[in-house]
Amino acid sequence: MRVPLDAVRAHNASYADAVSFVNGRGGYQADIAATRALHPRLLTFDAWLRQQGAARLAALFAQSAG
Repeated sequence: MRVPLDAVRAHNASYADAVSFVNGRGGYQADIAATRALHPRLLTFDAWLRQQGAARLAALFAQSAG
């Protein structure tokens, strides 16, 4: 579902800026292969979630809900 950027901006300007950046410029265009060559222990997002990220996010969400 598409949501007009102005509608997003009305609720959260920072998020609208991020969406505009990713949609307009394709984000940062990071070279993951080159980064992995420099940092072989670099985790994928899925691996990060499994190892520590899910717990960190759950704690963050619990903190902001409380």
